[in-house]
Amino acid sequence: MFPLLTVLLAIMPLAVPAGEMPFGDCSCDKPEVTEISDVPWEPLPPVSRPKVIYGNDDRIDVYAETNPDKLTWAASTCALIYTSRLTENTDGSYTLSAPAAYLRYGLPPCDGEPFGNQPTAPYCSGFMVGPDLIVTAGHCYNSTSFSNTRFVFGFHMLDAATPRLTFAKEQVYRGIEIVSSQSTGSFDHCVVRVDRPIQAPGAQAFKIRRDGSIAPGEFVGVLGHPSGLPLKIAFGNTYVRNSVETGFFVANLDTYGGNSGSPVINAATGLLEGILVRGDTDFINRGTCFESNVVPADGGRGEDVTKATVFAEVVPEETAYSGTIAFDRGGYGCSVPIMITVIDADLAGTESILVTVETSSGDLETVELIEDAPASSRFNATVETDAAAAVFPGSAVLEVGHGDTVSVTYTDLENESGESAEVSATAIIDCYPPAIGGITLSLLGATQAQIQFTTDEPARGTLRYGASCGTLAFQTTGTTAVGHSITLSGLAPDTRYYYAIEAVDGAGNAGVDDNAGACYSFMTYSTQNHFTEYFNTSNLVDIEYLQVTYLPIDQPNRYQACISPVEALPVPPGGEIIPLADDGFEEILLPSWRPFNYYGLEYDRFFIGANGYITFGQGDSTYQALPSQHFLLPRISAVMCDLNPSLRGTVYFTQLSDRYAVTFENIPVYDGLGLYPPENSHTFQIELFFDGIIRVTWLEIAATRAIAGLSSGAGTPVYFSSIKISQFKDCGDITHEGDFHSADTSRDWKISLAELLRVIQFYNSSGFSCAPSTEDGYNPEGSSFDCTPHDSDYMAQDWMISLNELLRVIQFYNARGYRPQSGTEDGFQPIP
Repeated sequence: MFPLLTVLLAIMPLAVPAGEMPFGDCSCDKPEVTEISDVPWEPLPPVSRPKVIYGNDDRIDVYAETNPDKLTWAASTCALIYTSRLTENTDGSYTLSAPAAYLRYGLPPCDGEPFGNQPTAPYCSGFMVGPDLIVTAGHCYNSTSFSNTRFVFGFHMLDAATPRLTFAKEQVYRGIEIVSSQSTGSFDHCVVRVDRPIQAPGAQAFKIRRDGSIAPGEFVGVLGHPSGLPLKIAFGNTYVRNSVETGFFVANLDTYGGNSGSPVINAATGLLEGILVRGDTDFINRGTCFESNVVPADGGRGEDVTKATVFAEVVPEETAYSGTIAFDRGGYGCSVPIMITVIDADLAGTESILVTVETSSGDLETVELIEDAPASSRFNATVETDAAAAVFPGSAVLEVGHGDTVSVTYTDLENESGESAEVSATAIIDCYPPAIGGITLSLLGATQAQIQFTTDEPARGTLRYGASCGTLAFQTTGTTAVGHSITLSGLAPDTRYYYAIEAVDGAGNAGVDDNAGACYSFMTYSTQNHFTEYFNTSNLVDIEYLQVTYLPIDQPNRYQACISPVEALPVPPGGEIIPLADDGFEEILLPSWRPFNYYGLEYDRFFIGANGYITFGQGDSTYQALPSQHFLLPRISAVMCDLNPSLRGTVYFTQLSDRYAVTFENIPVYDGLGLYPPENSHTFQIELFFDGIIRVTWLEIAATRAIAGLSSGAGTPVYFSSIKISQFKDCGDITHEGDFHSADTSRDWKISLAELLRVIQFYNSSGFSCAPSTEDGYNPEGSSFDCTPHDSDYMAQDWMISLNELLRVIQFYNARGYRPQSGTEDGFQPIP
């Protein structure tokens, strides 16, 4: 099946008994995204909702709602879903290909838990506030999300048993700009501009409060995706408790983790009052199942809502009556229809208006725009184009050529100042498609692949793939760029896939590279180790005073790992002090002659994250120890958890002769209560050797919930399961593929003192020769040279061991071992 319908994330941690708060298991006042379960959803008969138990659970499904205003609000609310759960179909639609079962703590819902038979997918919610603007919580979305998250409108239940799992192109959007954002705290919000005007069925921009503040006691409601469920509407005995803070108010809303980013509506006025950002404990672990945490209407801590006034200034008011005119894109091909749109509230109900369109080559046309709905104030028309040598003004067709400028002018008889004004827009004609080149399979695993390529102009790349060259039934689309990287997830292991690449520029010209009709192809691996462990209360941290070494290999796993016990850090703490704010990061630029190769790609910089990791490509402020967050970026997680180096301890960066080292010394886990006892301390180190070897060393670790391991940045892999780092082979026992070094007569991948002395004997003599009957096949001096020279004689291969060649063997002797490695001076590599 292409792609698989199963996405295995991580098993959720078991609940902590009441009263316990281990370091790293809860940051108390920081919001979190929802982690979706690892179990695929399967349709079941609908379950009744026993109101006697959930008397103040006001959530209902969209199909059960009859109020037209609430239905409009529902149509204007969206889900934030990782692209790894979505399949883009060749007709532009999307399928939710990996819905998950409704689980928490790895447990199913208890009998009677509402919506227990429904699928889950979104990790947060959002809503429309402008023609191309969506608002969500700041902790849900940042620039990293442009490539791995989509805004999906319409994920709701069609009836008691049927969820919508397929979405039209008009229901799915991609972020392209962060207009305003704060990721945590009292002003948690994110305003995102999406890739095109929002045309989801029934969606309208929410009317938002722009001044003042909602008063305590006023009733509010919320819409969104609690715990990743299909859209729920919740209006009832829910009201504002207090509104004294500048940035947020508190209400007793029926909300859950996936509601982060949900619109909170004034039940009386219909105004959008704010964004749901954080709240009380959602669920109770009953041992064999979970159920909602039900408290009295005036009990618990309440739910925090960022006030709409925090972001109102960056959302244009709909009450402005100045007319606007726009093309649907900035450029057009020579035979691509041009769409023109005018929006002018003064003309609501006019039905049609006239505009003038002209080209720099002399064509001039008058075009009638039609109001797209009664009194909508939005007028549209499409003009056909023709790549003709001659120009015929008034023909109703624009004759255009490559490089022409097209302009359209509309006369706004009364703008917001009460004056007449001409409003115009321009676009460029581009007749040539982008050229595609440099196609490289940069990452291949069991369920993931990454293809990189270039275009000779900014273009949006699409990779179409499938079971045969004639059936490329699936596709994944990237961002607009010149250098492209597209990741495929949810692939089947041990399966051949065929693919072709399409690139579309801003004018709509499409270039295709399908390998001259034969398509490109790759074969996924049968299995893959992702070298990542998820520590939680059911998998306790057991890596203190251990060291793991990751050796690059040209095999599916990309690395070979081994461990060793340690008593101290290999590089003493010191060097450049890196000042890190809580959840901050700092960029480390590498010398141009010393880039670092990670998962087959070279990087000229990396980013030290305050929360116990380094990332490549871009910095990250993620503080949640979740597999879905760890795998979003190329990352080395030593102790990925909510650390706070701004409070105590030191972070160092050091460059040595053969490696870079990043050291975290005595760093505590963030505590919202401000409790930082001495035992809340973490000391660890990440070393990046110039030859690609990675070494991570842990001393004291206090966190109980953390991630440790490697990520290629391709997203959470299908079939991910947490490994046990402490059960890696000892570095003294690992073996390697390839030939042993000539000096390693014991064939144990180490150079002993006796073996070193044998090479020194060759060095001290006038040379060496072949001697099949000896332990290593060689003799000092002699005259037989009918065998392969000793591996130590690699520079001139002159049957003599030079000082530099001897020093190379001494390097192996001083190291923990060696291994075959192509591309090195002698075909071997020391293991640090």
